[in-house]
Amino acid sequence: MLPAVVVAGFGGLILGSAIVFGSVGILADMLRLGTPRDRLGVALVAALWGAPAGAFALLWLVMRAAAPDLRAIGRVMAGAAGICALVIAAVVAAYIQTTSPPPQTIYLTYEFRLPAGSEADSAENSIAAMEILVAGGLASRSGSIGPNWSRDAAGRAVISGRFWLSRRERAEAIVISRQQQAALRFTLALPADPSAMAGFAAWRPADSPAGSSDPQAAELRVRVDRVDETGLY
Repeated sequence: MLPAVVVAGFGGLILGSAIVFGSVGILADMLRLGTPRDRLGVALVAALWGAPAGAFALLWLVMRAAAPDLRAIGRVMAGAAGICALVIAAVVAAYIQTTSPPPQTIYLTYEFRLPAGSEADSAENSIAAMEILVAGGLASRSGSIGPNWSRDAAGRAVISGRFWLSRRERAEAIVISRQQQAALRFTLALPADPSAMAGFAAWRPADSPAGSSDPQAAELRVRVDRVDETGLY
């Protein structure tokens, strides 16, 4: 009987801590709360209680199967395992209640599509003279990445890039300028602190000619991404 009790005790410690550490860690990642260090910390604290919970549970099973005359002690073991499980649940509940989501950086990714033709053919040469700005309120700024260009399957030039967005200001429009003169404007009307998008919105034409002879020839689509500043999305 003693060897079985020893094996059950040590095996329960290892098994209980491993199961609780893995399950709480996965739950913390799914909840996307706190930093990776916070998630590791709550998993470790829960595992400290998972170890005795596993040991008490296995000892209860062993005594129940091999020593029916020790049922009273077995019930004590089961009760101790239940108390440990309640402590684990309390640790997880406290983590959920007290831990905030990680701060996020908001990005607006854009793709600006030109038709196949003379302007598209010279896109690679003229992109250096093209300024793409996102306007919000009285301020405007250029993108944090890009502009870059490529071609789609239909041979149209696609100019792409990315802006970071403020949590406090609306992104009202994207303006494409050439030689410091506005050529195209696309209304966005995004609210402050916008939600992430699953994919790109539909292609949209320019608002008005604004110096361009054919505003319908150029199209824009955008996507909002939110990226955890800890590096985990």
